[in-house]
Amino acid sequence: MEIDFTKKILAANENKTLNKPFRTPKGPKKFSVYVKNEKGNVVKVNFGDPNMEIKRDDPDRRRNFRARHNCSNPGPKTKARYWSCKMWEAGKSVTDYTKGSADWDGVSLADHDELLNIDPELAFVEEEVTEGEDDCGCGGCGCKEAQAADDDQESGMILSQISKSIDQLTELKSMINAMPEDADFEGWVQSKFTKIADYVNSVHSYIKYYESDDEMEASFNYDMTSEEYDEVMTIEDIISAARPGPKSAAQTPAKPSERRKGSSKNKPGSAGSKGGKINFSESVITSLKEKVKKHNAKYSKKVTLGQLKKVYRRGAGAFSSSHRPGMSRGGWAMARVNMFLKMKRGGKVKDSYRKADGDI
Repeated sequence: MEIDFTKKILAANENKTLNKPFRTPKGPKKFSVYVKNEKGNVVKVNFGDPNMEIKRDDPDRRRNFRARHNCSNPGPKTKARYWSCKMWEAGKSVTDYTKGSADWDGVSLADHDELLNIDPELAFVEEEVTEGEDDCGCGGCGCKEAQAADDDQESGMILSQISKSIDQLTELKSMINAMPEDADFEGWVQSKFTKIADYVNSVHSYIKYYESDDEMEASFNYDMTSEEYDEVMTIEDIISAARPGPKSAAQTPAKPSERRKGSSKNKPGSAGSKGGKINFSESVITSLKEKVKKHNAKYSKKVTLGQLKKVYRRGAGAFSSSHRPGMSRGGWAMARVNMFLKMKRGGKVKDSYRKADGDI
């Protein structure tokens, strides 16, 4: 007698991956979480401003935030406000969680790559909810004005915390230098230092690659060199992307007929970091899905279909500025996808490209 455990395995995977917020340091928000909507489909909800963890440690700010955003009635889990309210919730006791009266503690965060390891299908979730948490549902209570007043203090607070951390780290460095070379540190100490490095690196990358709308538009027009194109394109990509016309190793400005900014399918700005819905042909989606599967099966740093769609759209937009003669718009876009995958797997890419797509 054979027993099919497929449904039980799927249910177990969902229990391990859904409703588990994780960091998204390169946007469009600070955090994301996979949840099921009312139709039973898995969607990705993006929420949280970059300074949320800093401000939530202040009881007065936490109380003010919850009052402004009507957190006594945060709405469904498919809304960003629900998760922001959870993060701004006062700490609950361990008993609350073990009894099941509370789910997410508002503090513990999952690792996105680990979630994709457990359930690879999450990489193909296409529906994202990226809405403001400012809609408190209380009928015009002045939330935006209150938030603006609160945000005026943010830069000063962050700089103060950075200065304090630098002083403490400098002192720590001196103390450790004075210790014997074979000094043995307890496991929790080493773990904390690892987390410090990880957190600082995440914030550093976010600030370094932050771009205004004008800068983001410029990043779409990243000029890929002929050498870069040849290096990242596979035989299959080259064959499928080929078009009639003269071949040359040089790049040339796009013809007027090729200079597009958006289309009826994809409006201008749909490839930005906020990731509007982007429409593609079935063949392109199939190719991108295959690239996601191959990459995620081999490398620890995972990618999602949504990320590759954004990169592809940017490549298609860059084609309107300049491209290799004889190359199709789709081929130029797919080359940019391959460059992105190379960067994600740790390959060497130019700083100019890293800046162009480093926000995704």
